[in-house]
Amino acid sequence: MIQIEGLKIAFDTVVLNASDIRIPENRITLIKGASGSGKTSLLYRIGLVSSDKGFRYLVDGEDLMSWDEKKKASFRGSRLSFVLQDNSMFEQYDVLGNLKLYASFGHKRYSEEEYKKILRSVRLRVPFNQPVQTLSGGERQRLAIACCLCKDTPIILMDEPTSFLDEQNEKTVFSVMQSIAHEYGKTIIFSSHSSAAQDIADEIYEIKNRELHETRHCEDVACLPRKHRISSEKLSWLSYSLFFHKKFRKLENTIVLVITTIIIMVTGLSIYSTHSTAKSIHAFEELCENQLFVTKDARAATVNNDLDAFSFSEEDAYPFVRTYAVIEGRTYPALPLFKQNDISPYISYKLQGNGVYLSETLYQDLIQAHVNPADLSVHLIAQSPSGLIECQEVFVPEIILSSAYKCYYLSDPSLPCALVDHEILDRFYKECGAYESDQYIGYTIFANSFEEYRETVLRLRESHGVQGFFAYGKEVEQLTLSAKRMHRIIGISGHLLAITATAMLEMMYFHKRNKETMLLKLNGVANAQILGILLLNMALRLFVVFALSGIFAAGACHAFQIPLSSYIATNLLILCCITLIEAFLMFWHIKNISIESVIREQEQAKLNA
Repeated sequence: MIQIEGLKIAFDTVVLNASDIRIPENRITLIKGASGSGKTSLLYRIGLVSSDKGFRYLVDGEDLMSWDEKKKASFRGSRLSFVLQDNSMFEQYDVLGNLKLYASFGHKRYSEEEYKKILRSVRLRVPFNQPVQTLSGGERQRLAIACCLCKDTPIILMDEPTSFLDEQNEKTVFSVMQSIAHEYGKTIIFSSHSSAAQDIADEIYEIKNRELHETRHCEDVACLPRKHRISSEKLSWLSYSLFFHKKFRKLENTIVLVITTIIIMVTGLSIYSTHSTAKSIHAFEELCENQLFVTKDARAATVNNDLDAFSFSEEDAYPFVRTYAVIEGRTYPALPLFKQNDISPYISYKLQGNGVYLSETLYQDLIQAHVNPADLSVHLIAQSPSGLIECQEVFVPEIILSSAYKCYYLSDPSLPCALVDHEILDRFYKECGAYESDQYIGYTIFANSFEEYRETVLRLRESHGVQGFFAYGKEVEQLTLSAKRMHRIIGISGHLLAITATAMLEMMYFHKRNKETMLLKLNGVANAQILGILLLNMALRLFVVFALSGIFAAGACHAFQIPLSSYIATNLLILCCITLIEAFLMFWHIKNISIESVIREQEQAKLNA
């Protein structure tokens, strides 16, 4: 038995003065009164869906108003079922789906034949797979009652169950209510302004002049025994989420499309920016040499001849012995020229020589001395601790370089010098044993990219002398900084855009699911369970977003030959931010949604329609 004491209902004005009400078990209790008298508000308080306090709600001698929301939700789930004016159906399910869902609310399980029997008991003969939207008003109300029977709670509350029905359907619904109260041993509490309602009521309360009057009183009788089902069926989050997605796939797909489009835009801009930067750096690399000359530093005792110390293989690092070119009695530095060096843009004259190239300043020295370079003989001499070693071969100049060529082996790149093919020098060094006697003064090292070049300079600078050949280092550094700044701007803008769009979409999404969330809470589903259901829907959406954006990123990175990992990480970061925002909005929405407010909004919307 339910006893409520000292209940007062007031909004802008007092609707019901402090009153007491007693609900007998296994009987039909009617709450009647004129429209706007407070019947529905009283019913909501009996159903524990209002936030009002200040009265006593006694069940088996315990005051439920001292309970927290979680215990009240549990009470609604195990003891109360509801039939609302706007019906209580979940739109994503068909007839059988709604019956099974309500059975899971009550942790019940039925066979197909039992579901048919329940439908027959409410005089409803419709296919199991019929969508609830295609049912008539009377059929929907009877299906709502059947759902309450599947949930199998001792108390059923009905708010104006026949308000939108014609006379024939009204009689049918009232007859069904009367039969299930007696056949199933249910306590039915309903509000109605219909004159026919009092014909089936055992107990009648009327609200008149803001007072609650008991106009019919039934004698207490022994409670009818209720059949308890042993089988148990819990609400399946995955099944529920998939059913919702199937019904509202257009809404879900719109959210997926918008978020995916934003992430693809951010990813595309980032990839384009990376590609443009790499292209610009490559253009500088084409103009420069990713080449270093590493020598003994004043702070180091010797030049380390262990190539592993430089993390380079023998194919990347070349020892260099101090070498001179002797031309017409004059001595000039002889420096290596490697196959990696492209001198084609710097060729001024071609001669009939074999692997020796003269700088512009050396050529001018010869001209001033009235020497014809074509008739020259070049002798190579290597310096060793024991003295000078002369190469037995004699060479003739092959190319005169233009003044644009700079030799960065020298402290002043414009000083006169001769360049010799490294293969010639390598052969000379091996013949004279310069490598074995450690006569070399340093290594020439080639990097595969500017980034590797820069890292090598920074790594070796502390213990070695490092002479870099890259002429546009400052320009590339500035370009790299600008690219990082652009990436940061794109990333922040993308995150903000994605979060803003997500927040707006989620508010629309939650509004769409207001009624559904209200029905879940109304049937005793805990806030944590509802959050889990919504999070599962979100996880399914974001998985599709991640897959689609990942496919785009993989394709774009492959096309532009850019590493994929950083963009996958960026997409994950954006999705993590979206997940946190959505989870917070979901928690806030579920916690603050008012069952009574949503029911009234639904009723008002139907009246306006």
